Amino acid sequence: MLANPSSVQPLLVRHHVVQALRDHLNKTQFVEVTTPLLTAGAGGAVARPFETEATELEGQKLNLRIAPELWLKRLIVGGMSRIYEIGPAFRNEGVDATHNPEFTICEFYEACATLDSLMTKTELLLREMKQRIDEARAPASSSPISSGSPRLRDLPEVKLDLQSPFRRLEFLPALESAMKTPLPNLSTPSAHENLLSLFAAQNLDIPSNPTLPRLLDALAAHYLEPLCDQPTFITHHPAALSPLSKHFRCPTTGQTIAARAELFIHGREFANMYEEENSPFAQRSKFLEQLRYRAVDGEGDGQKDVDESYLEALEWGMPPTGGWGCGVDRLVMLFSGRERMSEVLAFGSLRNVVGLGRGRSRRSLEELAGTVKQLSQYVGFSEDDPRAEQDESVRHGEWQASGIDAAPPEVLRDAALENDEQSLQNTPPSALANDAEAKMLLSTFRTRYGRWIGIKESDDETWNMRTVRYPLLFTACCLVATRHSSEHVPHSEADRLFFQAKDELSASLLQTRQPLAFFQAVLILSLWSTTAGQQPLSLDSWLITGYALQHSLAPAVFQSLNNRTAKEQFAALSVRNHLCLSHLHACISTRRTAVVTSSDIELSRQLLNSGSSSKFETCKVAELALYWILYEHRINGTLHGRSALHHWKLKWARLFDQSRHQFLLMSYSFGQLLMCEQVLGSKSVAVHKSLLEEMLRHSSSIMQLAIDTTDARTKHLTDHVYHIIAFAAVTALRLMSRYRKNLQASTDIGQMETLVSKTVEWLDSIEPVSNAGRTMSDVIKATQRKLGSRISSSTQMSPPALLMDSTKLAVPDLHRRGENDLDSTVVALQHHATELKDGSILIFDNGVYRHHESFPYSRIIQVDRATKQIVWQYHEKNPMTFFTPFMGGAQRLANGNTLITEAANGRIFEVTMEGETVWEYVVDDFATYGGLDAKELEGMFDYPANATFRAYKYTPEEVPWLSENSAVDGGQNMDRTVQVKL
Repeated sequence: MLANPSSVQPLLVRHHVVQALRDHLNKTQFVEVTTPLLTAGAGGAVARPFETEATELEGQKLNLRIAPELWLKRLIVGGMSRIYEIGPAFRNEGVDATHNPEFTICEFYEACATLDSLMTKTELLLREMKQRIDEARAPASSSPISSGSPRLRDLPEVKLDLQSPFRRLEFLPALESAMKTPLPNLSTPSAHENLLSLFAAQNLDIPSNPTLPRLLDALAAHYLEPLCDQPTFITHHPAALSPLSKHFRCPTTGQTIAARAELFIHGREFANMYEEENSPFAQRSKFLEQLRYRAVDGEGDGQKDVDESYLEALEWGMPPTGGWGCGVDRLVMLFSGRERMSEVLAFGSLRNVVGLGRGRSRRSLEELAGTVKQLSQYVGFSEDDPRAEQDESVRHGEWQASGIDAAPPEVLRDAALENDEQSLQNTPPSALANDAEAKMLLSTFRTRYGRWIGIKESDDETWNMRTVRYPLLFTACCLVATRHSSEHVPHSEADRLFFQAKDELSASLLQTRQPLAFFQAVLILSLWSTTAGQQPLSLDSWLITGYALQHSLAPAVFQSLNNRTAKEQFAALSVRNHLCLSHLHACISTRRTAVVTSSDIELSRQLLNSGSSSKFETCKVAELALYWILYEHRINGTLHGRSALHHWKLKWARLFDQSRHQFLLMSYSFGQLLMCEQVLGSKSVAVHKSLLEEMLRHSSSIMQLAIDTTDARTKHLTDHVYHIIAFAAVTALRLMSRYRKNLQASTDIGQMETLVSKTVEWLDSIEPVSNAGRTMSDVIKATQRKLGSRISSSTQMSPPALLMDSTKLAVPDLHRRGENDLDSTVVALQHHATELKDGSILIFDNGVYRHHESFPYSRIIQVDRATKQIVWQYHEKNPMTFFTPFMGGAQRLANGNTLITEAANGRIFEVTMEGETVWEYVVDDFATYGGLDAKELEGMFDYPANATFRAYKYTPEEVPWLSENSAVDGGQNMDRTVQVKL
């Protein structure tokens, strides 16, 4: 240490890491405890223990603990709700860069904690830890670190993205995606043999003593851990890897999985967290399975029997508990920037400790001196004088700078990362295994969509895997081409390409000085954001185009255009114009603020003056000017918006005499429709019939234009065109529903309804099936079902049970709000989503696979569409008593109560907003679930499962056909319950 003061730094980092752990846990009401190091049985993890004997106990065999887990959980059983321990643990295993047989562990246990709360706590704890380290690195005068704590001098800053939420990968789906092949059922007796066959098929090395857990660990190490450079949680491991956690069946994969998550950073494991098994019966069977694996693995010497004392403790009752553990030494490695564990231990690894004890200190010092010499040469220090500066050529390096106007940090960054960045941008893409198909998809994209990203139709440039080398651009092009290539069934690679594009996009957004290919890729993904993920706003166009436009301020690709060829100038100007247009499309559709300014609109005209612009480019410049008018007058509240639209049309009148001008007309009518809607939404303006008629006229114009101008290019339109068409249809339906009395005298509502139906048929006819038109058709049909009874004047209509039964009614109004669909953090296998009068959504949340919860229960939730917050919910006081994994229904009644159909139990009941049951009825007729194997329900219920699909309740005043039936029955005015039984 005296010769090398820098070796002290990891020890000081250890102090701060341990102190940060204690500070965080103490301030959240955890109690620090100490548990035994010596025990008769080494439980708590799958590892080989150290063995010894107790001479005072007649040679009793003892083990050094491999984890404090079982002792700490005994204290939870005893009534302590939040406890932790920081101390040593021992595992009689190998020594390498990241493992040492003796290490420091931190474990805490919290009653009623869930896996989700444990992951959130982990994110917060790491941020606090890094903040403490950063404060210790800062000068004493500027840092608020506690008095007396050691300072960290010359410690390099650790670059980590610790913003919440960390990335999450589900073990089995991510593994299958990486391997490109499904895993066998891991719960069957043949699972082990099937996995060995999979290793052979994948040409993977089989680990020694290949038990099922070891094989799964090897697959994760090969395929998943390299994906986890920045902080990533790998969640829901196979049950065989987690013998002490709760297990449940995943309805997506059919596998038995554990309520477990691991935190990986830089491909290394740093923390484990679980929802602990608290059933003594289930735990016994898991202990027995663990012993079988240990026997095969050669690790059975330390733990020969089931830990009966722990099972006895569980029999007294352990509450639902979350457990968390991490290796402190690895945290020290992370925050001190060291690559070997021996560098952060005061006396090195076990080899060093044993060597020093045998008098091998001289050899160790010689090895250390050799290492220091090599490092000195590596960084350019003189061998004779370590303090001497490097040679000029070594200090400055031999690289090409980013440009004469590059910022100093960028020059340094490029010097350090030049090779990495070059390899990233020039790595041959691997989105598709079939090169011939990739070549075909790229050619298809260039022909049909190339003009959007600056490729002229007359350009004879070849697009293939050699020319399109930027991975994100390659993936984006192939993704859009696959979505439009298969007419009858979705392309087999499309979904995988979508997720790959999201991953590559996330990584690219964190880089600076992007090439033109990055902006082309973002533009593609934003223009086909619905098509890409097959649901509205599966990619947030506003967000990604905003990032790209901010990025465009830095790279030279959009600057110094005079030094570029005409082809390069055209591509750069075209891509930036279209990025601005796509960004404004999203701003208008989702009512969010733009990063585009009036200067950008003026600059867009440069393309018209370049002499290279085509009719297509001219139309897009005009459309950009139109959307800027819409943005200014809707977002910023500028007056005279409709007059500005009129002047725009006069200015660009020459374009309306050219072919394929229908899209400008659609955009113009769309703008007028938005302006009218703004007037209609003003509470200070009375509703005039003329305004409603004008809105219907603009809606009709958009729909009719779309139908009348169908041609070969229709299926290749951008998603925004389909959004406009769907918005026109939905607006017409809403106007006819809400203002029927105002319109029925002067408007042929039947004719408008027919046009909407024709629009739906037209959208459904567009091939391929993955076209955005199909998705927008579903949105319109959902609105028709919801509003149909209030629009139609006919009394001969279907029963409301058929009209209102749709799982698609929760599709958000993407044109009025910029929100995505509700995801699995809110609902789990939901049914019967319906929109209430206040715009919120009522959902029967089945709860079969609720994220990060290990036991299933059902509930009824009312969700605010804009905020995604649950504003009301109903579940039983004991959640486990209300559970139906399939089907179910919830209907908000006119009296404010909610009618609930619990399908599995055949129970129909009405509850108040306070959760009180008004009445209930249990159907005593039983039926099977259609299409389900009886074995799939085995163990899910301890009684015969009912199959009541859904029930509705209406009063005669609410629905005309009920009133007619009651007149036939003698005029009795009574509620009727309509039940549909499968």
